[in-house]
Amino acid sequence: MNSYAQKQKQRANERYIARFVARGRGPLAMYDIGVGPKTEWATLGAVWPGMRLFGCEPHPGQYEFLIRNGWPGVLANVAIGQPEGIRRLHTHPTQMCSSLVVPRGGDTVDVKVWSLDRFDQQMGRPGRILLWMDIEGGELEALASGPELLSSGRVRWINIEERKPGRVPEGWPDPKEIHGLLDGYGYRREKAYNHHPTHHDVIYRHKDE
Repeated sequence: MNSYAQKQKQRANERYIARFVARGRGPLAMYDIGVGPKTEWATLGAVWPGMRLFGCEPHPGQYEFLIRNGWPGVLANVAIGQPEGIRRLHTHPTQMCSSLVVPRGGDTVDVKVWSLDRFDQQMGRPGRILLWMDIEGGELEALASGPELLSSGRVRWINIEERKPGRVPEGWPDPKEIHGLLDGYGYRREKAYNHHPTHHDVIYRHKDE
């Protein structure tokens, strides 16, 4: 697949969640947890031009790159998880970080950790949030750090990366744990898509949406 076709496929995957959003009832804010080198924030910002953008990026080099290139929202140089404090993360050549050892990883970096509730507080607690999370194995921990946010119902849609059954490495969250946690807050698992050999993306929608 050539680079143009790859970009088109990536943008189609980034727009996929829009199929689960009612016309005229789009998100007012997007929480992009682990912005990294991907472009879901730009793709979905074009779908919903009035949507406010809030993100976090723990990798210092990638954070500086995003700021230098005019990332169009509020961006915090933190990781999301618990407990709060300073944590050593493993870096990947593609400018991503993980609390777990990553394939072809190299250096480590010490980063500030906020809970999801702290992030929400710092961003002003907006309404009708689309929560997008791709944080290399830290998804369950990050979600568990946001009980106030998730119980508030202000997050209406969640797009999260999950490992496939039978393809869960040691230390990574089991999809059943993620599903159980979100089900307890009233989120329904809608669709798995963007399939890869070991993982896929999953869309959750609030039961009242």
